[in-house]
Amino acid sequence: MTEATSKIDLHVLSEAIGSTPNETINAVQVLADQGFLGKVGHGYGVSEKGKTALKARVEIPAEMSFIFYNGISQPTGFSAKSISEFYNALVQANAESLEFHLYRSDFGNWLREAIKDPELSEQFEKIRLADFKGEALRTELLNAIEAKYHIEKA
Repeated sequence: MTEATSKIDLHVLSEAIGSTPNETINAVQVLADQGFLGKVGHGYGVSEKGKTALKARVEIPAEMSFIFYNGISQPTGFSAKSISEFYNALVQANAESLEFHLYRSDFGNWLREAIKDPELSEQFEKIRLADFKGEALRTELLNAIEAKYHIEKA
C-alpha cells in the first residue's frame, strides 16, 4: 500500500501482496471499515487516517535514530528510526530510561527535529510538565502516539 500511487488492478495488487483477489477484497474492506481507506469513484484511496498511520512506518536515516539510554553512557540497546519503532521501544524500555529522556526533553526534541512532528513533540512536553513517573509515564507516552498515529496496542 505504501507504494501504490495510482490506479491498480485488483489482480495486480493481489499478486503484489501475495494474496488471492478475494482475500485482497476482504482486507481492503477491513481497512475501509477502520477508516484507513475511503471510497474514491469505483475504488478506494488512502484516507487521512491511513496516511497518518503510514507515516508512522516511514524510517529516517540511521544517523538520526533515537538511541535509548538509562543515564549518561548507559545505553539500553533500544533505538528507533520511525514512530513505529519508537513506540515499540517505549513499550520495552525500562521506566528509568523513559524518565531520563523525557525530563531532558530528548523525546520532544527528536520528534520535532528528526520526525518533523511538532504536535506530538508538544504532547510529550505536556506529559513532561505533568510529572508522570514509572508505568503511568509509559502509559501516557504510548497513548499520545496511539492517538496520533492510530497504532494499536500489541
